[in-house]
Amino acid sequence: MPKKHLNTVFHALVMSRLQYALPVWSGYLSVELTGQINSLLKRAYQYGYSCKLHTIENIASEADKSLFDKVLSQRHCLHGLLPSMRAYGCLRPRGHSYDLPSCTLELHKNPLSHDACISIYDGFFTRLRYWMVCTSGLPVL
Repeated sequence: MPKKHLNTVFHALVMSRLQYALPVWSGYLSVELTGQINSLLKRAYQYGYSCKLHTIENIASEADKSLFDKVLSQRHCLHGLLPSMRAYGCLRPRGHSYDLPSCTLELHKNPLSHDACISIYDGFFTRLRYWMVCTSGLPVL
């Protein structure tokens, strides 16, 4: 299969699943899981599945920026949840001009269990590694 088609299939099957709700779960990635995702993306690039070498950090930062830019639009459903605009001068440059809310409740500090996130994505990456090995014809590592 030509590289262009492999790239299309890789983005349709793998990258779309990685990017699904990424701004929500990327903050809960451990260093170990980040390394596993990055090694998977690096292997996909080496085997020719992807035309560009991706890292989960770059994908997550692009997704965060994209979501925030969309929320800034008046027509977005989450725009009404933004805090009020800052009334005082800017002490240091930021990517927005909103007041930052203070979090005082423990409930809002840990909305998801770290172990639950890891167990969900460990199963996904096991299946993804199996698919890559089966389609590449290379021996299982």
